Amino acid sequence: MISTGVTNGFWRRPHLQSREEIDADIRSHHESVAAATSVIVIGGGAAAVGAAANLRTRWPEKQVDLYFPGPRAIPQHHPRAWGHVRSRLVDLGVGLHPGHRAVVADGFDGDEITTEPVRWTTGQPPARADAVVWAIGKVRPNTGWVPDSLLDEHGFVEVSPTLQTRARPEVFAVGDVAATDPLRSSARNRADRLLARNIRAHLAGRPLESYRAARSRWGSVLGVQRDGLLFLAPDGRAIRIPAWAIDRVLLPWVVRRGFYRGVRRA
Repeated sequence: MISTGVTNGFWRRPHLQSREEIDADIRSHHESVAAATSVIVIGGGAAAVGAAANLRTRWPEKQVDLYFPGPRAIPQHHPRAWGHVRSRLVDLGVGLHPGHRAVVADGFDGDEITTEPVRWTTGQPPARADAVVWAIGKVRPNTGWVPDSLLDEHGFVEVSPTLQTRARPEVFAVGDVAATDPLRSSARNRADRLLARNIRAHLAGRPLESYRAARSRWGSVLGVQRDGLLFLAPDGRAIRIPAWAIDRVLLPWVVRRGFYRGVRRA
């Protein structure tokens, strides 16, 4: 079973790091934005939107601007979802700049915070800030060790609806590394349960079930805030979970017990 995930910018690296190395990386990035009086966040996905919101929440005195290429951010969510998130960003004072697609230097993966002016392929004047956070979705699957016969043209593991690889039906894949659908959403849509059932069925010679992907992304974009959690349903509806319920109900019962069936504490 292959579930090796992806590398995505400065917070998902493909190599093994010690706890001290991870802490040092996080501290370095934190210090870079902490020292800045103005921050630009580039990208239109959930990572970019969440970064802009949380930077402004943590440092309300900073100028924080979000630049994204389309008419709205989080385009892989239901269109209604952007209205809820946009209202929160405006309330926080984040500057919103749609229709800006950044010039990305060859070989740059967005894995560092930069200070140079940002130029745009869409023709706007360069933008400047003390720190530039790149959340541009430079996703690379961690499949350098996987035979090419199991991969699609983008390097992701090619699977059938049963989560079996097309070339080797005894090999399964799940998560961000598996090309199940355009959003590669099997992990966040609980395909782990289906995977377990299908592995057992394959070993026993029984028929396998098919994975049905959601049409749009769902869940939290901004993360836990002081007033609670804004949960976005697949149809774009917003459900607000109060702050008191997160530590008492959501994390211990829904996440640890419901999703992970109990997490062993160190």
